Amino acid sequence: MSDSHAGHSTSVEDVLAPVRKTVDVECPRERAFEIFTAEVGSWWPLATYSVGKEKAVSCAFEPHSGGQLYEVDEEGERSVWAEVLTWDPPRRIELNWHPMHGADQAQNLQILFHEQGATTRVELIHSRWEALGEEAAKIRGNYDGGWNAVLNESFAQACRRP
Repeated sequence: MSDSHAGHSTSVEDVLAPVRKTVDVECPRERAFEIFTAEVGSWWPLATYSVGKEKAVSCAFEPHSGGQLYEVDEEGERSVWAEVLTWDPPRRIELNWHPMHGADQAQNLQILFHEQGATTRVELIHSRWEALGEEAAKIRGNYDGGWNAVLNESFAQACRRP
């Protein structure tokens, strides 16, 4: 822990703790990774979880370390959500995550794909909230609920499609 965190109460540390989410999907790890990445534009709930909201028409990964995760709006404008730090199919993606914020306020987002026989456990760990300054606790709370909708509803539903 850095000196800047010394003296903070447990409640402050808890508020800035990583958001952790898991969802079990009924498909092999390779397929879960493919749906999450190559098919993200078909399942991500853009109307509620994007920069452009109702004007957003798609989103996509550039599938390599150093690539980007971005959305495109109806006018063709591109908004970068994240830079890809680690691209390790079908095991792991790590992102420098900053939609709605500058890269100087980026958080860390890891998505891990754990093989469990015919199913896959997808684990999301969203951290580095302190990069957001005074708004960190509020933004973290929004993401805590938002990731439930994105993973447990939209992504899981996409994994159930034939």
